[in-house]
Amino acid sequence: MAPTPRAYVQQTHHLDRRPAHIAERINCNDENDLLSTQQLATLLGCSVQWVAIGRYKGYGPPFIKLSPRQVRYRRNAVLAWLQERTYRSTAEDPNPARTGLSPGRPRRSLSESA
Repeated sequence: MAPTPRAYVQQTHHLDRRPAHIAERINCNDENDLLSTQQLATLLGCSVQWVAIGRYKGYGPPFIKLSPRQVRYRRNAVLAWLQERTYRSTAEDPNPARTGLSPGRPRRSLSESA
């Protein structure tokens, strides 16, 4: 009998380790500046695909949809999103399901391995 699929548990992303450093690079005088997906990916140091998937799944920064094919990100909204992800310790993480998980493949529980 095949095992039943487990629910997806969101794990931490590499951005979680350095939001303050990224916020320093993004900060500028014009906080209402609109960034394209490519510009945001460059500033965050991640791929365009990661930004698009984060937008689709809801864990990325808030965005503005100008048309069906044009998405923009307000610079101050991205800074606020990064500020929400800044912590001093893992005890402060508001999502305890993510705390302590290593990035990578989910591990089998003892009941599945038997």
